[in-house]
Parts: sequence; C-alpha cells; structure tokens
Amino acid sequence: MSVAYWENFLHIHLEHFKGSDIDIMKVLKLSYQHLPTELQICFRFCSLFPEDHKFRKEDLVHMWMCSGLIPQATNETLNFEDIGERILADLTRKSFFDLKSRVYRYGLDQEEYYDLKSRVYRYGLDQEEYYVMHDLMHELARNVSYGECARITSPVKFKDIRDTVRHISILCIPQFSIDVVKKISQFKNLRSIIIVTESKLDKDTKNTLQKIIESTKSLRLFHSRLRIRFDFSSKFGKLKHLRYIDIFGISSKGIYHIAKLYHLLVLLSISSPTTVFPCRRSLLCVAKQERFMLNLYRLRHVAYGQDTYKLFGMLPISRLESIRRLSIYHVKESGGNKVSSIKNLHCLRELNIQGVENIENHEEAINAKLNEKQHLHSLSLEWSPHTGEHDTVDELVLQHLEPHTNIRNLRICGYEGCVVPFWIENLSVRKLVSIKLESCINWEQLPSLGELTLLRYLLLRNLPKLQQIGRHSHMSSSSSMELLLPPNLLSLEIEQCPELQELPLLPPSLVSFQIIEVNWTKLPRMGKLCSKSNETILAQLQEVVINDCPCLSSLEDSFLEQKQHMVALRNLHINNCIHLESASIPFDAMIMLRYLYIRRCPKLRALRGTGEKFLPSSLLYLQIKQCPKLQELPLLPPSLMSFKIKNVNWTKLPRMGKLCSESNETILAQLQEVAISSCPCLCSLDDSFLEQKQHMVALRNLHIDNCIHLESASISFEAMNMLKSLRIGGCPELRAPRGAGEMFLPPSLKDLYIRSCGDYERIVVVSLQEQQLINLSVLNLNNCSNLVSLPPSEVFSRNFTSLQIIIIQKCGNLSSLGGLESLPSLSELTIRRCAKLTKFGSSVNPYVSGGEEEHLVDSRSSLRISSLTIDLPSLLLVEPLKSLCHTEHLEIEDASQMKSLPDRWLLQNSASLKSLHIRKVKSLESLQPSMRDLTSLQKLTLSGVGQLLGSLPDFPTSLLELDISECGSELKKKFRKHGSPERSKIAHILRVRIGISTLHTHILACFEACLLDVIVNLLLLLCYPFHLLPSSCPVKSMMRCP
Repeated sequence: MSVAYWENFLHIHLEHFKGSDIDIMKVLKLSYQHLPTELQICFRFCSLFPEDHKFRKEDLVHMWMCSGLIPQATNETLNFEDIGERILADLTRKSFFDLKSRVYRYGLDQEEYYDLKSRVYRYGLDQEEYYVMHDLMHELARNVSYGECARITSPVKFKDIRDTVRHISILCIPQFSIDVVKKISQFKNLRSIIIVTESKLDKDTKNTLQKIIESTKSLRLFHSRLRIRFDFSSKFGKLKHLRYIDIFGISSKGIYHIAKLYHLLVLLSISSPTTVFPCRRSLLCVAKQERFMLNLYRLRHVAYGQDTYKLFGMLPISRLESIRRLSIYHVKESGGNKVSSIKNLHCLRELNIQGVENIENHEEAINAKLNEKQHLHSLSLEWSPHTGEHDTVDELVLQHLEPHTNIRNLRICGYEGCVVPFWIENLSVRKLVSIKLESCINWEQLPSLGELTLLRYLLLRNLPKLQQIGRHSHMSSSSSMELLLPPNLLSLEIEQCPELQELPLLPPSLVSFQIIEVNWTKLPRMGKLCSKSNETILAQLQEVVINDCPCLSSLEDSFLEQKQHMVALRNLHINNCIHLESASIPFDAMIMLRYLYIRRCPKLRALRGTGEKFLPSSLLYLQIKQCPKLQELPLLPPSLMSFKIKNVNWTKLPRMGKLCSESNETILAQLQEVAISSCPCLCSLDDSFLEQKQHMVALRNLHIDNCIHLESASISFEAMNMLKSLRIGGCPELRAPRGAGEMFLPPSLKDLYIRSCGDYERIVVVSLQEQQLINLSVLNLNNCSNLVSLPPSEVFSRNFTSLQIIIIQKCGNLSSLGGLESLPSLSELTIRRCAKLTKFGSSVNPYVSGGEEEHLVDSRSSLRISSLTIDLPSLLLVEPLKSLCHTEHLEIEDASQMKSLPDRWLLQNSASLKSLHIRKVKSLESLQPSMRDLTSLQKLTLSGVGQLLGSLPDFPTSLLELDISECGSELKKKFRKHGSPERSKIAHILRVRIGISTLHTHILACFEACLLDVIVNLLLLLCYPFHLLPSSCPVKSMMRCP
C-alpha cells in the first residue's frame, strides 16, 4: 500500500482516536475488515474457545478443514492442511495470533513438573508450539462472530443466541439441567458442537446430549472433552455431513454406527469400549463391523489410545490413501494386519508401528515402502517385550524399514538386535530433529552424531549394553565433541545406560541436560561459547538433572563450574548420588536460577564455593532432603517462595536477606511455604528467618515435623496474616513461646494439625477454647494429653463456623466431645484410641444391639456427619454420636468384642447409610434381619469375621457390593453351592467376595446366558448342519431368535 493510502487512513479513520477501549476496538475491527475473506471466516471460528486458550496448529487446522472453512486450492499440489497452515501463518503474521513455545516433560505443565512431592524423572523433554489470542483479539472475534458463533458458559446465555448460529461451544455442561441441555436442539443450523469441559455426566444428561447430536442433521464437527463413552444409536450413522469426531471414548455399538459415516475425515478417541462378554451373535457383529469399516476410506487423521487399537485395527488401512496420521498401527501375526498394508499410504505424516516383531521377514518390510513416503516426518517403531535374546530376523527387518531422508522425528523402542541399521550408521537420515532410542538392550555402540546438524533432541533410555557414542578413544576432546554430539543439540537425556563411557564435551547449544542411572565418576565439560565464525553466543543451558548416579563423587572440573555457561540456568536437580561429596557450585553466576533441589546425597558436605555467602537472588524454590552431612546455609535470598528441608543435621536455620533490590528499592515478601522435617540436631528456631516478621506476611503453609530435640520456636504468628496450614508434630520437647496468650493462632488458618509437641500443645488447646477461628475447616489433634474436652456448644457455633473435618487420635485424657452437635458444617469425624472417651461410652450401656430397648432419635437432628470413623463400637453410645441419623459412611476399626451389629444406630441412619465397613469382627455371631431395612446401603464390608458367623440375612435391594473376609469354612461352603438358600440371598448383588473368592454375580448370569450364543457362532463358523440338531436343543431355539 502507498504512503498516500496510509496518510488518508490516518486523517480519516484515526482522526478522533482517543485511546479508549471503544477506539481500540474500532481500529482492530478495521484491521479485521482488511483481511481476506477466508482469514476472516477462520478467525471468527476461534471465538468458540475461552480466553488464553492454547491452540495447537494441527487441531485448529483440522477443525477449520472439517467445518468447511478452508477454500479449495487452485494449486493441485496443495491440500486442505497446507492451506489451513498458511491461513494460520497469515493471521499470526498480522498479529491476530501470537506464536509461543514451551519446553515440557511429555504432557506435564510447568507447575506439575516442579512439584517434586512424588516426582520421578522418567519422562523426556519436548518442545511444543502453540498459538494464543490476545484478550482484545478474543473480544474482537466475539464481536464479529455474533450470530454465527456462540460460547455458552451458563444457562442464561441461551437467550442471547440467535437462531442463525452455526458453531457453538459449551462450558460447564455438567451443571446444566436436562431442560437446559435440550435448548441446544432449538438451533437448527448447527455445523459444530464443541464441549470443552473435562468432567463426567450423569446418565440422563448423557442420553439427552446424544439424542441432540444424533438429530443435528447438518453437523460437521463434534468435539468433546467429557470423560464419558458415547453409545450412539443408528441415527448417528445418518449424519452424512459429519467430518470430525474427537471424543474420550466410544462404545462398541457406537463404532458400528460411526463406520457408516462415509465422509469422516478426522477420528480421535483415547479410550476403548467396555464389554465383558460378547453380545448375541457377537462374532457376526464383528464381521459386520469389519465390512462397514470399509466405508471410512476418506479418513485423513486417526488417533486413539493404547487400549483401543484392537477395535480400530479393523480399519481398512490399505484403502486409507488420504490418511495423514496413524497414531498406533499394530502389526499382527498371520491373518492380521500386515505392515505391507501401508505401502500405498503416500500422504502419511505420522506413523507409529507397534508389534514390529510380527513382521515375518524383510520382504514384507520392503513392501511397506517407508523409503518412498517423502511426506512422513514422524516414525515410531516399537517391538513388544521379549526374552532379551538376539534375533537376526529383527535385524533384517529394521534394516529394510528405512524411512525417507525427509524424516524428522525417529523413535525405536524394544529392538533386541545387535546391529544398528545402516541408515543410522551412515547417517543417511540427516534431516532428523529428534531421536529417541529406548530399550534397545543389545546395542553396544552408536555412530557419531556430530554431522546431524539439525538434531535438537536426543533421548537414550534403557540401553544397558551401550558403551560409547562414536569411536573417540584416540581423539582429542575438541574433535570428539564435533564427531560425537550434534553441534545444535538442545536436549540430551541419558537414562539407564550403566555401561556408557563418560562424554568428553557437551555442545554449548544445550538447553537441557539430564542423566539418570549412569555410572559416570565425573560430569563432562562444555564447549566454548562461540560459533564457527568465532562470534560469541549466549549461554543456553536452563535445566540440569542428575539422578541416581552412584559413582559420581564430585562436580569439580565439570560444566557446572564453567560460570559462563551458568548465567541462563533456571533449574538444578541433584538426586540420589550416594557418593557425591563435593559440589562447589558457582551460585554467584547463576543469576536466573529458580529451582534448586538436592535430595538423597548422604555424603554431600557443601553446596557453595569458597567465600560465597548467598544463594542466587533469583531463587524461588529450595528443597534439601536426606543430606545429613550438608553444612548450614548462611543466608537465604528474599526472593524465596518455598523452603523445604528434611533429614539434615543443622543446629539452626539460616536467616533471610533484606527485602530490597540491588537499587535499594523495597520488594514484597515472597515466602509462602516452609517445611522442616526430621532434623534431629535442630534445637531452636530463634534467630532464624522465622523470626523475621517482614518475611512472614505472605506465608501460607508452615509444617514442622519430627524435630525431636527442638525446644524453642519463637515463631512470629502475629505477622502471618495469610497462614492457611499449620502442622506441628513429633516435637516432644517444644516449649511454649514467651508471652503466648489465648489468641495464639492466626485467624486465617484453614488446616491445623498438632501432634506430640510438648508444652506447645497446651497453648493450642487453650486457643481452641477461646479464639475465633471462623476459617478453620480441618482440625487434627494427635497425642494431645492436655485435651480433656472439646469446646462447648456456644464456642463451636460462634468460633468454628467453617469446620468440616475433625480427626482426634491418641488423646488419652479426652472424656467429652463437648458441643460437637453445634458445628453446622461438620461432615467427617474420626476418633481413635481415646481411652477415657471409650471408657465413658462403655459405662453408659454394655454394648448390645439395643433394637427394642430404646426409641429412635428424632431424624431432624442438626448434626449431619456424612462420614464417621471410630475404632471401637462403644463410641456410638457417646453423645452426640449416639443421636446421629444422617450418616452415609460408617467405619468401625476394632469390633473384636462385638457380638452383633449396632442395630438401633443403624436403623436410625437407614435412610442415608450407603457404606458400612467393620473390621476385626471375630466375635460376630449373626447379622440381624433388620439389615434388609437399610434401604440406601450400597457397600457392606466385614473383615476378620472368624468362625462364629454361620449364615447371612436377606440384604436390601440397594446393595451393590458385599465383602466378607477371613470367615469360616462353613459359611464359604454355603455360598459355593448353586441354588442354595444362602446363594439366593446374594443373587442381586453386583459384586460378592466371601473369603478369597470373588463372585461377579451379574457376569455369571451374563455368562450363562451367552454361553449358548458363543456355541451358535462357533457352529456358524464351522458350517454345522443345524437341521440335524433335535428340536428341543436350546441352541436350535436360539437360532430362531431375531
């Protein structure tokens, strides 16, 4: 466009521009109006997704394509996917989208990855590109798509949607009533239905939604993240315009009807159908499905879960000449899928072949013609687990599964041959970006990879015999680096390679370096930060993981000491290096370090270099566990958000630096989490960061556990206005802080746990009696000898309005539950090993059934505990437990003295009780006939029954699961006999376990009903002359059934 055009635009369109939200939207709308029509259409479609949604290129292009938004190409060499990618690139270039990327660990978000509570490094690093729309662009998309696209976030939104709408997305559908869901059917022109909620649906809502989908005649796209399996009827197979299906799971009947969708292009499902036994004429149904699968020859993209390949294995692979993606293609033995079936699939982009061991010979591998598939960019070859023996057939097969030179991503898993294929040995696949070699257990050497200049990701996992990469024994270190590892490598992961020799040098391009279970005695160094033209380049290394390296004794003279390479490091993890003694880490150079985790290094003495007084000022998370010899740290950076130590022998905790930046500007306190556990030498918390009030204002979680010699803990609770969780336990010598009064606990607390903490326990008990803790939802008191009674009714009702869970254990002096009935929100109660309280319950009345001795309590009792766990049944005689009548789950852990069930208590809870679990019932003689009156009971578990229980009563029809363990042989015999009276009592129960035998009664009935059906199908296959069967034969009568 000319200068005159833009001058005209400035004076006419922007003459009154003031910078307000309305003005900005007008300018953005002008930009939209200047887009080509096809870009406008695709941009409007994106309004269906929530703000900040991460769009994957492949998913978005598939949706555009199947919704009919991508125009036909004028150039025959371009297909719909190519055009869609160009449209997305144009929208990104014009700033309607932002292209971003992230490094992640195979599906885990950054937050999940760095939560190391149960983290084990078993997953590789990968990079993902995604697209996002700015909030203003998302608002623009909503404005310009009104009447065409609609996003339904609540039931009230339906009234704002025009009848002309063609594409809808639905959020929070589980919260919609059936009547609200039915409103979707009022839109007669729907082309796309997108459900973005990842949750389940009740049966009625699911059936309603299915009927609506099946009646939407013009539907082209159905995308659902609901965690349900759809059971589509025959009407679904009549949706002749449907091009795209992406759902969690499909039933076997649903697959049968999907197979009739002639124009289907994209089929994605991650879960398999569930069938226990074959239905009527099941073998014939499978044959019909295979025949109808031939209709899906237009499919371009197929992806399904690991447990679903058997079902989708019926797809006519050889006819899918337009297929781009086969996420799992399982080669079967004789009579099944052949690898040669893919020979004509020249459009393949992504292929995952499993069961490679079933390829009979190298001729069949040649017939797959992988080397002719020039568009194939991702190939995975996977063998099933074998014996580990060398197989020459596998070697020949792999040699002839050579991919085209355009291949970019290669994975080989489970190969048991000794010979590396020639196309890897001679590096004929030079365009590789990613190589993953897993469980190739007989490989001893890999070729030098230095010539793979495009390689970015290298994963070597479970290669137990691998000794070296390349032949570097007689070379200098600089030439070794050039020959051994690619010069532009970003991620190197070596796992379970115990024989691998140490690498001489790492390329300076590395972003992530991870080793797990390798026996190196030292770490390699890293090459110089300069290019071939001697230009200085920036340090790239951001993540280092060193895990399970038992021979590593020092980090000296390694890349971790090269300060110039540490300036970009964000994450440093050292775990289970049992002989590591020296780790002189240059923290002064790590100006970007965020995460520092040191675990299970019992000989490690020091982390910092000589003379260093500070950890990096950028550090956010510090975790040190099971390093008993580690020296104390001098100062913690004020940037720290999480501080966790366990099993270290420090005598005191460090202090924290001043809350000011390098320019002396005041910064806010960041510390949110402190966990101190199993530090036997820690005697005092005085003069530590916990006394620095200015650092405590943001603290949310404070946990101190098993510090057996801790005596003094002057913690600044008055400054902890944000504290949510306080857990102090296993500190028997802990003294109460000086000046601690009745208002000791922070009023913001939600979770309080106190266990065996000396005099500290006394002031906590006093605070519970006097202090208002209206936010407290969980109270856990364990081994508190000062606890005599819970607070009275007026205190509970006034000070604990949010309390939902109470757990009381080993409080030997507790004799009263106080005003427990006044807690309006209490839903779960656990009481164990409280001797005086139990004794009081026993003294009220010796434990009998009591069914006819007392009247039932008023069902309008205010206390509504849904889950009750007690150790002894006598506690059911203690008020207010005695008066409970709304309990859903009851567990009694020790009923060894109980001869019969607590009949009166069970009857007064009969309308609500769903689960009853009683342990150690060795004295139980019988179950009362009143068991049948527990009309809501769904699960009954009796463990440690013993020999006295000889029969069972009639059970309620609601019972779904019955579990009786360690019972006498007499009771077992009664239930083994078919047709016995005892067997008839459990016939209606879905799952029954008596002793060690499990009876799925509904499956047994189904098996008996289907046994003849299986015989019928076998006879059909064998062409048995049915006219020879007698007319009274049930098999012959079944054949007359429709």
